Amino acid sequence: MIGFVQGVGLGLLLCVLIGPIFFKILQTSIERGRAAATALAAGQWLGDVMYIGLVCWGAKYIETVMDDESIKQSFMQYVGGTGAGLLAIFGLVMLLVKPAPNIQNQQVSKAAYLNLFVQGFVINTINPFPIFFWLSLMAIAIRESYDLGNSIGLFLGTMGTVIATDWLKIHLAVKIQTWLKPEYLVYIRRLGGLGLLVFAFILVWRAFA
Repeated sequence: MIGFVQGVGLGLLLCVLIGPIFFKILQTSIERGRAAATALAAGQWLGDVMYIGLVCWGAKYIETVMDDESIKQSFMQYVGGTGAGLLAIFGLVMLLVKPAPNIQNQQVSKAAYLNLFVQGFVINTINPFPIFFWLSLMAIAIRESYDLGNSIGLFLGTMGTVIATDWLKIHLAVKIQTWLKPEYLVYIRRLGGLGLLVFAFILVWRAFA
C-alpha cells in the first residue's frame, strides 16, 4: 500500500512536467479528437511499460552500467543525438505543414490511428528521460527495501496515474475544441512544433554539453 501511494504521488509529479509528447497530445486532441489522441497516448504508455519491463528485468545490470561515467556519457550522446534528430523532424513537420481544411470534422482512418500510436511510442522512447525516471523508481524500491507487493504497487500507482492524467489532458483539450476558430489550429500546431524543436535542442545540449 505504501508503494502504491508513493507511486501515485510520483505520477502526479510526472504529469506536471511538460515533455515533448505533451505538445503532440494537445495538437492531436484538438485537431483529430479524443480517440486519435488516445491512440497517440497509448503508444507512449506502451513505451513506458516496455521501459518498466526492462528496468525490472535488468535493474542491477543497468544500475552498474550507469555508474560508469564513460559508458553513461556515450549512451547519452547516442540516444540524445538520435532522439534530438527525430524530435526535430516531428517539430518541423508540425511547423511547416498546415492542418487540412475542416480537419476537426474529418474521419480518422485505421491507418492513421496506427500511425499515431507509432508516433507516440517513438516520441516517448527516443527521449532518454523515461528510462532514467523508471530506473529511479527501481532505485527507490531497492533503497526502501520494498517487498514484491509494494514494488509492484509503486510502478502500478505511477503508471496508473500517468494514464489517468493523460486521459484528463485529452478530455480537456477536446472540450476547448468547440471554442477554437479554424485559424487557431495553425497556431496550436506551430506551438507544438516549436515545443518539439526546443526539446530537441535540450536533448543535444544535455548529451554533449
